[in-house]
Amino acid sequence: MTFSTIRPALLADRAAAWQVLAHPGSAMALAVEIPHSEIGTGALIEATLGRYPFLVAQAPAEGAVQGLAWASAHRAGLGLRWSVDVHVHALPGPGQAMIAETLYKALIQALAEEGFLALYVALPYGHDHDHPLHAALGFSPIGRPCGADLPTQAQAWCLTLNAGQYHRPPTLSLAWRGN
Repeated sequence: MTFSTIRPALLADRAAAWQVLAHPGSAMALAVEIPHSEIGTGALIEATLGRYPFLVAQAPAEGAVQGLAWASAHRAGLGLRWSVDVHVHALPGPGQAMIAETLYKALIQALAEEGFLALYVALPYGHDHDHPLHAALGFSPIGRPCGADLPTQAQAWCLTLNAGQYHRPPTLSLAWRGN
């Protein structure tokens, strides 16, 4: 299973995105709110775009969507507005890990470029096969997720941007102002 394109999602992707979300085993992490229909998936895409990145992995030949990645608000507090929860889904199969890793890297880079500072993901206990991927990307386990409607058997992981391999682009110097 290979793919050729990581691109921003379109509302027209809602049916294909719903097929990925509804597929058992596609979730690489836990999420509080997953849509339960194609219409709900369209609403998720529409609500996410313009505020956070929503990406799809697309197959080269048939153009089928094979994976999704998006960010959502981490908490409502003003001090946490630069923190996001990240969600990645990839269809199970021989290429699942590669698709998930590529989606994560593209999502992380997009979030870094937009100035986000901390990314959170909740991994279920017992899914230790997902831990190496998240550790390789720079996430670290930080304990149980709190304040979320997730099972108690979950572990929160965090990636702090600008502390490792992902960096925001430098801000423009004020020299252009003539100051």
